[in-house]
Amino acid sequence: MRVLAALTAAQLFGAGQHALGVAADSAIDLSGGALAVAEQQAWSVSSVSRSIKLSANTASATVTMQIENVGKVPLDSFAVRWSTAFSARVGHITASRKGGAGSFTVAMQPGLPDGISEIKSAVINLDQTAAKGEKMTLVYTLHMGLPYVPLPKEIDLFQDQWLVFEDSQCVPSPYNIGKQTTVAELPDSAGEVESFTEGAQRQGKKITWDESFCQGGKASITDSGEKKPLRIHFGHNAHQAYFKTVKREIEVSHWGNIAFTEDYKLHHGGAQMTGSFSRVSFTWADYRDKGMQTPPNPVVTGMQELSAVLPKTARNLHYRDEIGNISSSNARRDDRGYVLAQIRPRYPLLGGWNADWAFSYDVPTRSALKVDVATDCADIFPETNRRSVIAGRSLRH
Repeated sequence: MRVLAALTAAQLFGAGQHALGVAADSAIDLSGGALAVAEQQAWSVSSVSRSIKLSANTASATVTMQIENVGKVPLDSFAVRWSTAFSARVGHITASRKGGAGSFTVAMQPGLPDGISEIKSAVINLDQTAAKGEKMTLVYTLHMGLPYVPLPKEIDLFQDQWLVFEDSQCVPSPYNIGKQTTVAELPDSAGEVESFTEGAQRQGKKITWDESFCQGGKASITDSGEKKPLRIHFGHNAHQAYFKTVKREIEVSHWGNIAFTEDYKLHHGGAQMTGSFSRVSFTWADYRDKGMQTPPNPVVTGMQELSAVLPKTARNLHYRDEIGNISSSNARRDDRGYVLAQIRPRYPLLGGWNADWAFSYDVPTRSALKVDVATDCADIFPETNRRSVIAGRSLRH
């Protein structure tokens, strides 16, 4: 019995479910009716505080809103919007009351509000209805992939990399908003800041735009930053690699074995390397890792290694590409007893380059198949993405 599960680039970093993960309890509302209902509810937003956290190759925006039910009936949902006019792709949204209390479910909406193609929406379903006149502090976080655009787009092997992050100047919303403030925090490894949108104050790694930067009122697409975005141009040498596609094949044998085969297509989305390439500096790094004194590696934007944590019972590991087996990797047990596979592509991955490979391993049936007394089937295998593979049936995703 085989099961195929594939993720495309759109699913990995699109405006829907992807590798960053839509919340497990999220539901896609295909009708779009929940969005229309939520946007018509009588909420008033007195203040918005947005905190943008920039990491090595991901970003997140945590939005804190002071909201009030100004209508005549209790309300149970709240609509949020974000702009898709920029590079970052939202794939996962979490929401709760301030302090983490009362975690809410979030439904990503495939429909577009008001026919505006540059705006996406989601509906936050409250854990309990808000009575007339009730105030609360709502906190939601947008988790984003592909947040940066390289500028310049091309560099040579030994040059530093410069990236641009852009987001909407104001937080788009279907509700009336009072004041807004935004704080952006650069990665710890970030270099010099070339420029940022006027009207901000910088202190160390933090850049702050006060309430005068974004006026109140309903934030439509016109004032959501399409024409005047929030923009930061800074030096950052972290690799910008991401998986364009991932495909997993699971084969459940009746002879006590479960085989996993995973196909990966990796792409470095950073500044594209131009000119000649030399492995000498990477060889120095290998010797330095062994304790020898060598010059530092001047190539700072490449990616050389990934790590995969496998089940404790994983065995028969294979790592290959179109040429054949790749020997530049190793596996060991970590301090918790799990199998840690340190995967090194056949060559260092630089800007604009791709690396494709297949990785496979086995686990014994007894460590994965469980008895489910609630069904007529004897065994059930819980796949990691919450789909179920039932022994004795052939399923395809």
